[in-house]
Amino acid sequence: MKGLALLIWCTACAHVSFASAVDAEIRRSDATSTSQGSRNECKEALQECTPCVEQEKMWEVEACEETGLHQKFLCKDGRKKFFSCTRVKSLEERNFWIFEGMALAVGVISYIVVIFRQKKLDMEALQRIRRQVSSTI
Repeated sequence: MKGLALLIWCTACAHVSFASAVDAEIRRSDATSTSQGSRNECKEALQECTPCVEQEKMWEVEACEETGLHQKFLCKDGRKKFFSCTRVKSLEERNFWIFEGMALAVGVISYIVVIFRQKKLDMEALQRIRRQVSSTI
């Protein structure tokens, strides 16, 4: 039972450090994205980085060509402009939780296998001891 509690605690610690690392990477990648010169004029983000829809890809919207993702900004002159971005926070979070779930499932399955294997080894050792005791009497 201690092992399971330790596994849960380690998973929670990994989530906190990984989530902060992902957030930092998203901020860093957004800051160094393409069209840096015109993006400097458009500082206020109106929406998060989102995947482009099929129509935008068909119309060859410039922001969608590079990564298939775009983010809407408000420029100093009042225009609203889309820029290419590299990561969608919701998709990153979903992928992280899928990874965490898979890691937890592998851990639980491994724990169960170890418990059954230990019981089998204990039974074999007990039978061996019984045979030794019965042969000496």
